[in-house]
Amino acid sequence: MNSKKNNTWAARAAALGLSVAIAGGAALVAAAPAQAAPATVKVTQSDIRSNEDSYPGWHQGYDDAADRARVGVNGLELFNQSQIIDGFTPEQYISGDTLADVVATGSWTTTTGPSYFQLPFLYNGGQSSQSFTTLRPASPSTGAAAVSLDDVWATSSAIKDADGAVVYEKDATATLREFLNTLDSAQLIGFGVLTDGVYDPSAVYPTAYIESIAFNGTTYTFGTTGAATVSGTAAIGSTLTVSTADFPQGSTFSYEWYWNGGQQGGPIVGATGTSYTVTDDVAGSVVGVLVTAKLAGFTTARVYSNLTDVVPFVQKPAAAAPVANSTDLPAYLASHGVTPGTPLSAGLPATLDPTKGYTASVEWTANDGFVDVYLYSTPILLGSFPVVDGKVQVTLSADVLAKLAAGSHTLVLVGQSTGGVQAVALSVAAVTGTAALAATGDNNVIPATLAGLLVLLGAAGVLVSRRRRAAQA
Repeated sequence: MNSKKNNTWAARAAALGLSVAIAGGAALVAAAPAQAAPATVKVTQSDIRSNEDSYPGWHQGYDDAADRARVGVNGLELFNQSQIIDGFTPEQYISGDTLADVVATGSWTTTTGPSYFQLPFLYNGGQSSQSFTTLRPASPSTGAAAVSLDDVWATSSAIKDADGAVVYEKDATATLREFLNTLDSAQLIGFGVLTDGVYDPSAVYPTAYIESIAFNGTTYTFGTTGAATVSGTAAIGSTLTVSTADFPQGSTFSYEWYWNGGQQGGPIVGATGTSYTVTDDVAGSVVGVLVTAKLAGFTTARVYSNLTDVVPFVQKPAAAAPVANSTDLPAYLASHGVTPGTPLSAGLPATLDPTKGYTASVEWTANDGFVDVYLYSTPILLGSFPVVDGKVQVTLSADVLAKLAAGSHTLVLVGQSTGGVQAVALSVAAVTGTAALAATGDNNVIPATLAGLLVLLGAAGVLVSRRRRAAQA
């Protein structure tokens, strides 16, 4: 059981030796005051080193097993043969009369799959240097489990007495209390959990999910990597700031701000610091930041911040018409990949009566809050209209339509923020005579009426004259 620990002990001893040297050097600088350990500690992916190049702290105990442990939403996920150890510094080693009592504080909760508790020890095995072994329960557990000194455990290596004689062979079993009594001058150098499933590099699902580990008064929970939080007002011209928490001390960070408009989104060019001043090109979108954390010996962590509220649009003054006349309009529309829609597509009749008003309803998919609208042939600015629920409602008044010559015209819409373009083909009817009279009146009506009256009066005069002549005859 766990024979691989013997094969890697030379590397582990070197790592432990380095820890002693580092600790000694640090002690020359300053001695930090002792502090009580917190009751609960959150362990994230970035807290767990992928190898055992250095022993203190959380790390993977197997060689070439960086992909066999990860922290996910369900806790610590262990794949196949994997062991995650929280190694002590030499100053933290536990020995002497308190050893058994501290060991008995251990417990762990496995929500899915079986796992073992793991206790690594240095002890005097009758050699010039200390011997090493790990102890674990003889059988794995699922659910909540606690360390008991009277449970049967197993040893990963042969255990020798102070004279070098083998007392327990490799993989031998005994109660944990018996093992502790046999280890001469034992020092506990860490604790952790282990799975020993058959190694399968194609495994998709973890062998076990570890929810928590408790040891010596502290409960360690496993959660996703530290957090990034954006604060500030989501408004054009305001400054947003990102802060980080729950990353290992010494981590270095890089930042990539981004916008998300729903169906569209992407990085904000040049926004790579801890703050970002909101510009109008992200209006109508939410803003967030991707934080990348790095620390030597740890897996690179990437976390997304919370998202801001939607940045509101601010209406701008309408821009000048995009082209000066209808002659240049086809080339302009083609350059934007736009083919004018039919009147029906905007909810309009095929031909507009210039004596009536209409409302064109144009679909708008670009990320704009306001759209400038022009009516060609000679461009007339109709105004700036809001985008509401993906549509622009454009008012076409009778006053405007009456100014247009009969025939074809084009409604052109340009987004204030994106510069997006849409167009609708229109046809305006000619003003009929009846319509013209009804709309404006005609000064020729009176002269024509008078002329007709005079003609009638003249005819009547002739008739009277003839009648008089007849009477005289």
